[in-house]
Amino acid sequence: MGGYPTNVLVMIDTFFSRLPKPASDDGFTLIELLITAVLLIIVLTAVLNMLDTSTKVANSDLERNISLSEQTNALSRMSAELRQAYQVNCPGGTCANEATANEIDFNERITESGGQQDRRVLYKCNVAQPGTSLDECVRYQAPNTTTAPGASCVTEKVCTSSVVIPRVLNNTTADPLSPNDPVFTKLRNPLAVQSNTWTAGQMTIKTSTGGERTGAGTLYKSDVILSNAFYMYQLDYGH
Repeated sequence: MGGYPTNVLVMIDTFFSRLPKPASDDGFTLIELLITAVLLIIVLTAVLNMLDTSTKVANSDLERNISLSEQTNALSRMSAELRQAYQVNCPGGTCANEATANEIDFNERITESGGQQDRRVLYKCNVAQPGTSLDECVRYQAPNTTTAPGASCVTEKVCTSSVVIPRVLNNTTADPLSPNDPVFTKLRNPLAVQSNTWTAGQMTIKTSTGGERTGAGTLYKSDVILSNAFYMYQLDYGH
């Protein structure tokens, strides 16, 4: 071949034999494309379902933690204020021993910049929560001990009110035990230093675990029970 050495020809032949072969011009069949598309849809659906479930779990957990923190703190504040009571205004003038109730009316004395001031407070936990089938605990405050706090004196702009605990299931249509689980129980006078009054009791709130997220919006379908005891020591020791 024109006098080229044999080893040169071998090298050229080896070089060209190692070059990439041209791709086949054969394409995918329609069936192969359909199978690939179906598999892709299945994989994407599984991934999206997993992301949707993860989002629901995260949101449900966040709402649950917020709700339980709010309800627990509110129950503690109620207990702390009840411990400051120096008089209980018994319903009907009589504080029956081992009584139950959904509200408690009491007097307390606070210290402000102008000195000490007596006021009257009512915790009422069977107030209908607007837009729901649940109740809420509302705190009514009167500026003096002679005015009975409640919705009527708020309307007259004599008293003030604020929602302390929303989403209360006790004694509602959503509560399977209704009306057998009042909020205030074991209202009694164990030391009997003063007659015809309560000096101790227990508060029990039943609320939805999912908080404000209900129905398909939450993964929590159960209820949670929060309880706290209180002792109004000033009634026993005359403070």
